Amino acid sequence: MELLVGLAVGLFLVAGASGLMATQLQAQKGLHLELQVQQEMRAIAALMRRELGAAGAWGQPDHGVWAADRGKGRPNPFADVDFDAGTQTLRFAASQSATDPAVPEDDRLDDADLKAFRLRGSTLEFRTDGGRFQPLNDPSTVAIRRFEVQIERVERSLEALCPQSCDGWGDCPPRLLTRSLRVSLDAEASQDAGVQQRWTWRYRLPADTLSGSCRP
Repeated sequence: MELLVGLAVGLFLVAGASGLMATQLQAQKGLHLELQVQQEMRAIAALMRRELGAAGAWGQPDHGVWAADRGKGRPNPFADVDFDAGTQTLRFAASQSATDPAVPEDDRLDDADLKAFRLRGSTLEFRTDGGRFQPLNDPSTVAIRRFEVQIERVERSLEALCPQSCDGWGDCPPRLLTRSLRVSLDAEASQDAGVQQRWTWRYRLPADTLSGSCRP
């Protein structure tokens, strides 16, 4: 009888230890997946910050301001930023000559200057200078479920810098447009849909745009 009681107690202890070990292994796996998702998202955020930091870059930005030999400055041809919610695609541009002095600046937006981030299925992709899209995450490890960008625009009047009041003249006053991007990404571990993370961050685009002019 005592042998049976001892055996039952032993089996109970083994079952408890096995359950505890299974729980610890599951928790360890969850932690590993959390870190895996976090690592992928950090890498994506770093690349986006680097590329968006060059959005609107112009090899000859002095062409955007007035000069005696050119007159009124021209608009920055690389300044446009657009997000298509339907295709979940963020489009922007940067002049190649701004990063490579060997490339002459022609003040014209070419296909090689176009860049983009887009979500295709569960993969976030980046459009390189060559026009091809390369994946930024491995969907078998981390799946991106949502990509959203809000473009915030703030326009400020520069009339105070003009030598005289506009009084409704033409395109006066000059105006400075600043833009910021609010980027949101939802990701989950491909092996466990319960491991989810939402990342949201803000980028201040460096290329402000100037429009209008002072009254002559």
